[in-house]
Amino acid sequence: MKFKTILPLFGIVCTILACNPSSDPKPHESPAPKVTLDADTISQAQFDMWTAAWDSMGSNYSDTALVKYYTMPVVDLAAVLGERATGVRFYQGLEVIAPGQLKAHLIAVGLDESKTIIPKYYDYSNPCPPYCQ
Repeated sequence: MKFKTILPLFGIVCTILACNPSSDPKPHESPAPKVTLDADTISQAQFDMWTAAWDSMGSNYSDTALVKYYTMPVVDLAAVLGERATGVRFYQGLEVIAPGQLKAHLIAVGLDESKTIIPKYYDYSNPCPPYCQ
């Protein structure tokens, strides 16, 4: 008698479990690639070289090439602020691509409470022109 009662109950439980979706609610997708916030950083030496080039050639560069603006992704600004910066300072730099060919750079650095540079340099090298959107 017990067997006749337990067998139908077992069948009902198995049916209910079979109808429920799997316990893994997430679809099996490949994970999205992680964007590193340091992708746009440059070294201290690169920062020093580009800003020194701006200091020595920036006025001549400005006379021959007009940079209207720089495009900066918000994620990059968030990276600077993520360094626990209380402020941000922007520097202009010039990279010598070839003799007589220069590329303008905008470099952001975070500042701590005492206005000291946090030594991580973010390069936003999308000047318009030529990178106008």
